[in-house]
Amino acid sequence: RILAMAPQFDPQGAANFSFPATGAKDDPLVNINAREQRTKEAWIKIMSAREARNDLRECYRREGVNHLDNCSQFAKAYLDAINAPFFTGGMSKRLHVLEGPH
Repeated sequence: RILAMAPQFDPQGAANFSFPATGAKDDPLVNINAREQRTKEAWIKIMSAREARNDLRECYRREGVNHLDNCSQFAKAYLDAINAPFFTGGMSKRLHVLEGPH
């Protein structure tokens, strides 16, 4: 008996795989693929906000006492990133706790 070798695992291909859907409204794969897409988009937003935060932190450390003058564009980019619609992490979820009821 001859055993076939298992194909090599491709992590990039596995990350970009989506289940084939039939297109019917009650098809569970449509919901799974939509959830996967939303999750990927959320992670992209989170990672871009993290990158903006790291740039702001680096600018603060580099500029020292002049950070108010020289780092405003980084602060604006970070605030835009965390205030973006559907951003799922960071301070945007905790703002209602800090501000209290209106």
